[in-house]
Amino acid sequence: MTLKELLSEEGFEALTVLNEDADLERVIMTVESTETPDVSAYIPRHTFLITTGMAFRDDQSPLCRLIEELDALPCAGMAIKLGRFIHRLDPAVIETANRLAFPLIQIPKHMTLGQVYHDLLSRIWNNQNALFLGALNAQKKISNLILQGSSLKSILNNLTSVVERPVAIANAFGLVIEAGYTCSEREREEITALMEKRLTKPERAESESPDDRQVFPIKSAGRYTHYLIISGAFDEEKDGGLTLIMEQVILALELFFHKDLYMFFNRLKSRSEFLTVLLGQFEDETWNPRQILAMGESCGMKHSAEYQVVLIEMKGMTHRRFNAVNFTRHEELFLLINLWVENFMKPLLKDKLLVFPDEENWRYVLLLMGIKESLRDDYIRMHAGLKNMFGMDIDISQGNQVSSVSGIRRSFDEALAGLSSEGEPGPHPFLKTYRPGNVMELFKLVSENVIREICQETLKELAFPAGEMMEDLNKTLYAYINNGGSITKTSESLFLHRNTVKYRIKKCEEILRQDLTSAETCFQVQLALVLSERIRG
Repeated sequence: MTLKELLSEEGFEALTVLNEDADLERVIMTVESTETPDVSAYIPRHTFLITTGMAFRDDQSPLCRLIEELDALPCAGMAIKLGRFIHRLDPAVIETANRLAFPLIQIPKHMTLGQVYHDLLSRIWNNQNALFLGALNAQKKISNLILQGSSLKSILNNLTSVVERPVAIANAFGLVIEAGYTCSEREREEITALMEKRLTKPERAESESPDDRQVFPIKSAGRYTHYLIISGAFDEEKDGGLTLIMEQVILALELFFHKDLYMFFNRLKSRSEFLTVLLGQFEDETWNPRQILAMGESCGMKHSAEYQVVLIEMKGMTHRRFNAVNFTRHEELFLLINLWVENFMKPLLKDKLLVFPDEENWRYVLLLMGIKESLRDDYIRMHAGLKNMFGMDIDISQGNQVSSVSGIRRSFDEALAGLSSEGEPGPHPFLKTYRPGNVMELFKLVSENVIREICQETLKELAFPAGEMMEDLNKTLYAYINNGGSITKTSESLFLHRNTVKYRIKKCEEILRQDLTSAETCFQVQLALVLSERIRG
């Protein structure tokens, strides 16, 4: 409370102000009674000092120095009982007090120092107890709203009525995500501008921030994920009660946003489950492209002429296990980066982007739909942004464009292989693209089930021969095509009679229902034979 508020209360009317320029708005936190001339070295800030001035009865000039020392603390003021040791204050003392606006208060002769000390301290304690009780009630009110599952809007509306000032919440990137009912659109824009300076150029924000707006950081699991901003005149010394209330409210909001972090993760899990479907990673289930598009509609997936997968991997994190039960700062960071990437890419690609979390591998799967132009410059800016915002280094790898939903897995496998490859030379080694070493490496990106289907479709029973006769036909067909369709060379390489080779090749053509004189047919058969042999080991 202020000195003015204290002197206006009942029981303190007899205390009179001795200097006309006294600043009565000074805050009082406690009361001390002493006769020690060097007391300024031992009392806390905002102390109201009571004395008889005994140490200055013969010379009041040291009292001028004491007033200057007390003012520098700062001190709330000094109350002197005149008439016992000092009958009147020297003009120099009054002049010093006026120059510093330092309050000098006279205690009347009929009041004892003990009585004044006790009454003042009791009143200050009662006031502080009331402030503390008000702060706890405010925390209880906000905490109850959180436990009842109230919205952030409802919480901020109630907080607005408590602090009687416009309030808003900004996320970790400085964007206002919600505000109380008295926070105007213009106020939101100004807060966003303030937070942008604070987060990107803190030294500039320090010098340019208006003094009527307070920013309170809010922690979730391990870092500041949100900021509570209160607008309007705010003086921590004069509004001690409000400061105490805010300390308690921040504790309650930390609970809210920690809970909100888990809710955000659960919302992302539905996307993560759809990613498993999209990549065909369920062993016992298969879906056709139409079914996949229908399932992905709620995530924002749509039919497109081109699809492309881009992987973003957090470097140095893949050895950690993602703890989905008890978040640490690492899990929190993963979720914040997911949100940041969406905020960064969405304005560029609008409805042509889906971001899927792959928390087990500490990476993000971006699905681009209908994007033909290169995003290389955007990836470079993304890398720099994440480095600046979170101090996190990432690798970015993209697969090739595919023309169907069923090809998305291939683009994913290409991007995945790219993460293990060399990045771009020069200043951007984090940009990676898969480059196969030879034609056969392309098939490393195709699942075994798909290869098996292709082989069986092309070679029929010869793909995975059962029995000695089918095995002999498979080997003869393989040798025949490798020898350029020459019966003579095939018989020599297999140590078989020419007629035996002719019979077997004719039998193979009947099984394949194909004429092996066609070069295209021979190429497809040869490729299928190589792949089937690879699967058989």
